[in-house]
Amino acid sequence: MKRESSTVYGGELSTLDAYPLPKWMKAVARFAQKGTFHFIICFVVGVFAFPFALVWIVLLSLYRLLRSRFIR
Repeated sequence: MKRESSTVYGGELSTLDAYPLPKWMKAVARFAQKGTFHFIICFVVGVFAFPFALVWIVLLSLYRLLRSRFIR
């Protein structure tokens, strides 16, 4: 049973190209898989980028909400 599962996961299903992701996301994932240092760099960048992305999403949502209420 273990050999069968390893052949399924060892095949094309486990490669990053099999998933419908954007090219930039695949490039970041490959960069993070190169080693521990690369993974730490991606983690630190993500920690700093997440609050800015969160604020951007909230501001965009508020803008669309206010625009739809006052501008008709």
